[in-house]
Amino acid sequence: MRIEGRNELEGYLDDGFVAYPLDGDLRSAASLNLEYAINDCALALMAARLGHDGERRYLLRRAK
Repeated sequence: MRIEGRNELEGYLDDGFVAYPLDGDLRSAASLNLEYAINDCALALMAARLGHDGERRYLLRRAK
C-alpha cells in the first residue's frame, strides 16, 4: 500500500467505489470512499468558482 496519494483510485474511477480488500483492513475501504467523495465535491465547488462547468459536472457525478 502506498503511503501518499490516492490508494485504490483505479477501482474508484472504474467502479464508482473502493471495494473491500479480501486480504486487508476492512475499515480502509469505507474511509477511502468517504474521503474521495468529499475531495471530488470540494474540487467540483472550486471548478464552479473558476467557471469550469464541464469539470464541475464530472466531479459532482464522481462524488455521488
